Amino acid sequence: MIPYPIKKVWILTGDVKACYTNIPPDGCIERCAAWYRVYTEQVGNFDVSEKQVKFLLIRVLSLNFLEADGIIYKQIKGLAMGTPCAPTLANLYMAMEEHNLGLRTVKSELCMLYNRYIDDILLNLIVREGQRGAGGVVRSERKREVREGDRWSWTPA
Repeated sequence: MIPYPIKKVWILTGDVKACYTNIPPDGCIERCAAWYRVYTEQVGNFDVSEKQVKFLLIRVLSLNFLEADGIIYKQIKGLAMGTPCAPTLANLYMAMEEHNLGLRTVKSELCMLYNRYIDDILLNLIVREGQRGAGGVVRSERKREVREGDRWSWTPA
């Protein structure tokens, strides 16, 4: 706990388990195309259409291969962590997940800060007098409980 002017604050960190390998390529393509559509509506059209963006993403995400012990394998689940675009695609995908869960607009007078970069999460929470745990301090707009075994399970960093 760190003393903060008048208040005590917890700094909590978390990590989404196996983030890259749990991102479905088809869902990632759709979400990235949706972000591209929103961006082009706000900034203006580019010479690249949404259909072309989808085409390129399909090629990038469906043609990943790796070699181990002389055997070539095709990536069939999630994003390949070694590809240069994987962090950006994962960040866009997670941003949409976060938006859908209402986590970007955390409504709590006790939450001073909520930040996420790809699969790393940082929370600063004000500690109430006598409080012993962080449970129930931060709630999303949609009351969805994330538990071990769910698609996105969170563990302490």
